[in-house]
Amino acid sequence: MARIEGWDADREIAVDIATCDRAEFNQLTTNQCWARRQRIRTLEALEAYSWALGATRGRPDHAFLPAALSAWRRYRDATCALAGAAYKGGSMEPMTVASCHANRAIEWTTEMYLVIRTPR
Repeated sequence: MARIEGWDADREIAVDIATCDRAEFNQLTTNQCWARRQRIRTLEALEAYSWALGATRGRPDHAFLPAALSAWRRYRDATCALAGAAYKGGSMEPMTVASCHANRAIEWTTEMYLVIRTPR
């Protein structure tokens, strides 16, 4: 799989586990944990996309990947803004938006693996 330069996934996940799974939870620490998880999941999704670009080179579906990424980003941003709207201006808004982004990134990563695994 392609690696994002300067990103150490194992280290990032270890920090997440060490801080978020054992943190004294209040809204601030919860927001920070979800922001970190959003970053991890988004970087994983971009790695999967990069891998899909390489795996589909020479296949007809390769040309559609950039447009799919752009559409996914618009969808993610719109649905997550909608999710956060219920808490607009409140302390739960960042957590809600970040968890939504993390969940959409997991879905995108799954989609990219399906593209890679689909025989052509």
